[in-house]
Amino acid sequence: MEEVLNIKNLSKRYGSVQALNNFTFSVNKGEVWGILGPNGSGKTTTLSIILGAVKQSRGDYQWFGNQVNAEALQKIGAILEHPNFYPYLSATDNLRIIAQIRKADNEEIKRVLSFVNLYERRNHKYQTFSLGMKQRLALASAMLGKPEVLILDEPTNGLDPTGIAEIRNLISQLASEGSTVILASHLLDEVQKVCTHVAVLSKGKNLFSGNVNQVLSDEDVIEVGAVESDKLAEAIQGFPGYKSHLINNNLIQLSLSNHTDTAQLNSFLFEKGIVCTHLFAKKRSLENYYLELISNQSGAQQ
Repeated sequence: MEEVLNIKNLSKRYGSVQALNNFTFSVNKGEVWGILGPNGSGKTTTLSIILGAVKQSRGDYQWFGNQVNAEALQKIGAILEHPNFYPYLSATDNLRIIAQIRKADNEEIKRVLSFVNLYERRNHKYQTFSLGMKQRLALASAMLGKPEVLILDEPTNGLDPTGIAEIRNLISQLASEGSTVILASHLLDEVQKVCTHVAVLSKGKNLFSGNVNQVLSDEDVIEVGAVESDKLAEAIQGFPGYKSHLINNNLIQLSLSNHTDTAQLNSFLFEKGIVCTHLFAKKRSLENYYLELISNQSGAQQ
């Protein structure tokens, strides 16, 4: 596969704060990567570094097999933080300014506005747009010049469910057309529905990088409860295939490395003198895995 981005041991320190700590991963052409993590995890720092806006403290990265340069940046469209548009100018006039900066043809403006479903509002002033429309205009601006890669920092931040769905559908459409997309988000559902790959960051550290489908299919998740919850938590660690567990609202979410059924677990626990009050098998979600990683990191630091 053709490698688009390669990051090796990327680190960034702001004074006493280690914002990014030896982050390593690579992106191939056509992949949709989600950099997932809570606020302050290092997501925006990573994107700022690979766009050349912030200098790393250590480590290295390459775009298209070379060091970052003007030619490489011309192949990248990006939305970082809040996009800046002139409130009294129309959507078209704002995009004309950006097209000039990106050395893109003005004829592209119709194409990108149509793609984000804003062509009918092309002559309306930016200040009249809803938050969702502003985000779609930002996406249109990033598409000018037909970049090979799109980098999006929290593209659905602050949007209502309808706006989130609109942006998600647009990203999925871009991916289906062969675009490489890297997005940072703290919304697990967004990443699970849109991305082919995910990197989980917490406190500047990369806890996992890999294929989303692998995360969701590698293990079973069984939700189990009992009156003696402490005894249950101890007993399940001896169940064949046990990997980890989380306690949520007095229920234990058990992750297993092999496929099993609830009857096997019920029999195992009954032999240990534990009667289940709740037992339910469910498909593993990215949220389950994310919480496990964060929980394991917190436990390791204690």
